[in-house]
Amino acid sequence: MHKTITSAALALVAASAQGATLLSDWDSSLDLGLTLTRGNSDTSLFTTNYKAQKKVDQDEYFTGIGYTFGQDTGSTITDELTGFFNWNRLVSDSDYFGLKLEGRKDAIANIDYRLQGSALYGHYFIKNDTTNFSVEGGPGFTTVSLGGVETNTSHVYVGEKASHKLTDNTNLTQSFSGYASLDDLDRYNIVFNIGVDTAMSESMSLKVFLENKYESTPAAGSTNNDLRLVSGISYKF
Repeated sequence: MHKTITSAALALVAASAQGATLLSDWDSSLDLGLTLTRGNSDTSLFTTNYKAQKKVDQDEYFTGIGYTFGQDTGSTITDELTGFFNWNRLVSDSDYFGLKLEGRKDAIANIDYRLQGSALYGHYFIKNDTTNFSVEGGPGFTTVSLGGVETNTSHVYVGEKASHKLTDNTNLTQSFSGYASLDDLDRYNIVFNIGVDTAMSESMSLKVFLENKYESTPAAGSTNNDLRLVSGISYKF
């Protein structure tokens, strides 16, 4: 029994060491935002996002998860969980193919779940130390439940990403992604993001971003558009 416990402990230490090594290979950041109002209104909004990226030879990996929760006078006004994973394989300095997975659950928008997977081809129109701009797209599959109504459909995905170094300490980032059902192109969902990140130290920065999400055919009782402006801090590790 003693040998078994010792072996298990050694295995756990080895696994922990290996896990720390794997995490050290990723460039990670944790964003935290909090908005409070008191007086005529009593609201609170909390956001958190974890993102990580890694580049190995010709492969690029991007992943992240985010959660937003808000209340107004005791009633929940925001309750959303999102996540994504991207893999890109560079076939030249500017061209790549890959896979993109995204998920969303939004209690207020009555999105019980949405999972979208896409095969894609992309091209970097600009790629240097100051500015990056890429466009990508491809076919994929969506499974979604809106207000208890489940739908499975093929889709076409189109997206673009851009970043620009405004100063030595300030970066501008922007992204767009859109999914349209191949069964009915009038059924689509899009997400647009733009933000500014200003470094206060090597690991800490201030971040402000605007996010807009649009559903062409929302769940019954929900609106098409969700717009959010968030400010907070970002910790890089």
